[in-house]
Amino acid sequence: MSMWLRYPVLFKVLCLGFYFVPSLAQARLFSFNNETVAPYFNLRGGMSQLGSDPYQWQSVGTYSGDKFDFTYGGEFGLYLRGAGMGLRVGALVQTFDDVSGGLGSDSSGNVLFSVVSQGRLFGPSFAFDIQFAEQPTHLWKLVLGGGYQWAQFENDYSVTAQGQPFVSGQSQFSEKYKAQLYYAMIGVSGEIVLTDTTTVEFLLGYHYSFPAEWKYSGGGENFSGIYQEGDKVQYEDGTDKSLDLSYPFIQIGFNFYIDLVR
Repeated sequence: MSMWLRYPVLFKVLCLGFYFVPSLAQARLFSFNNETVAPYFNLRGGMSQLGSDPYQWQSVGTYSGDKFDFTYGGEFGLYLRGAGMGLRVGALVQTFDDVSGGLGSDSSGNVLFSVVSQGRLFGPSFAFDIQFAEQPTHLWKLVLGGGYQWAQFENDYSVTAQGQPFVSGQSQFSEKYKAQLYYAMIGVSGEIVLTDTTTVEFLLGYHYSFPAEWKYSGGGENFSGIYQEGDKVQYEDGTDKSLDLSYPFIQIGFNFYIDLVR
């Protein structure tokens, strides 16, 4: 008896294989020349320049313990690509490595408080890119962009006996303050094919945040005295608090191109 009659299932599988092999040979061949629209998702990380600034006060001489050393972000949106240029429109969400044990001391080394602090930012983003050294499966870009962010910081203080005279005897207090700000971004990236419709992109860039006016969310009392919701965040001498939210970063992203050709 023929082997194919003894094993009919094997025979059918082989027939299906011969049928589909030509189809697989015609699988989609990626080329940047044919790609125009892609949802995207990016992840970034960078070195924060904040340090202890979000919870500093003039009555405190030195700071130790945790600081804001790193910042992280995620961005998602839609990428539109044309001849030699591209446009991204999306939303950027940014956070920091939370401070869980920042310490503030006077000039004599006496600890005045410990603090738990965190910050969050989010808002719309956009970026233009100019493409050069373009090949069908990889290219390089100069990226220019910017956006708008809503930012908020929250500090929870535990005050020692030495620090309590500066805050009307409080042993604990919290403060929240927020701002709205613009930012600009510049970077260089490389994009290469990962699968038949997906590319991976690596970007080295700098995120510059323009100065902003910080205002309290809610009322309370801190080292600068009593404040109300909407008051400007100020130091003891009445000068405004300023935070530098700029940072250098590296980013990895994925572009999921939509097949509009076939």
